[in-house]
Amino acid sequence: AEPEAGRSRSGRTRAVTMATRPVRVLSFDLDDTIWHCAPVLSRAARKQHEYLREHFPEMIAHVPHEKAFSEYFSAAREEVGREQRGFDLTLTRKRAIERIARTAGVDPKLVVES
Repeated sequence: AEPEAGRSRSGRTRAVTMATRPVRVLSFDLDDTIWHCAPVLSRAARKQHEYLREHFPEMIAHVPHEKAFSEYFSAAREEVGREQRGFDLTLTRKRAIERIARTAGVDPKLVVES
């Protein structure tokens, strides 16, 4: 017979860890209620910019620094919001990158899928 949850075969109580249960939700705190995320988001923007500079230099003229990306991101956020998917920041970021790629004459699929 299987032991009941939280008990080993010997009957002793054991800790139930998250590893024994499937993950149902993965959530990120982007409004600083749990932890200060600005440094993480800033680093991610810097890394994205470095990646574009290295792999798609023709796009950098349109986003010469990380903050320039925010204009494209804002336009993409409006577009995604009209699709009732404003919560999807991954989709928003992809759409922003697609916009920059099109502006720079680069195939968006090459950039978004890389």
